[in-house]
Amino acid sequence: MSKSAKISISCDETILGIDVGSVTISLVLTDLSGKILKTIYVFHQGQVRECLRTAGLQLDLSALRGISVCSYPGFNPEQVMVCNPQLSLIKATKVICRSSRSILLVGAEKFTLIRFDENGNFESSRSNSSCAAGTGSFLDQQAFRLNLSGIEELCGLAMSNKGTVPDIASRCSVFAKTDLIHAQQRGYSIEAICDSLCRGLAINIVDSLFNQESPLPPVFFAGGVAKNPSVVRHLEMLLNTRLLVHKYSHCMGAAGACYL
Repeated sequence: MSKSAKISISCDETILGIDVGSVTISLVLTDLSGKILKTIYVFHQGQVRECLRTAGLQLDLSALRGISVCSYPGFNPEQVMVCNPQLSLIKATKVICRSSRSILLVGAEKFTLIRFDENGNFESSRSNSSCAAGTGSFLDQQAFRLNLSGIEELCGLAMSNKGTVPDIASRCSVFAKTDLIHAQQRGYSIEAICDSLCRGLAINIVDSLFNQESPLPPVFFAGGVAKNPSVVRHLEMLLNTRLLVHKYSHCMGAAGACYL
């Protein structure tokens, strides 16, 4: 190729990032400059292939230049770029919230805390155990038990609570079921019960990740649970610090896959 030859790149070309989690799928479509054009976030209920097909119909893929994925081994590596989930998360945070000194990731089944040094370089990472008890999926289970339409309704009720909250076991679904019944029998409102469940999740996060160290602010909050304002509120009270929540906090893995 001569020195004067150039590779033609259309400014309209796009990159698709995909992150398949334990209960949700997030897709992010960006242009080649990194501008996010569209996001999709859906609960797959185990039907990953079908959800991806449906989501694809909502995207303009006519100018797609490449696909990058993380968190799921079912894609053909000859056709897509496969990224490390943690690297994807870090990359997206560096682009979207460069000032962060810590990243708190809370998904359906896992908590992770990533810390950077004073120069912004990776310093450490720690996660909860492999057990999903007391994680984000716990709230989904309790929403079903309370005959709510879903986690969004549970969040809304929790945020509207103005009274005291009952003590509900948030590390074990079996104990939680008993505590829910007792709380209802004692006359606690549905709002107070929902708020207690969100507080319980926040306590589990703090006990799992911050029991030996204080948060290093600014703390960027990522993962699907970042969409739950009640959990955010309780975390900020327990940690005595403000969490940085972005409109794309719930799909950072997919965004980072695009950037990588």
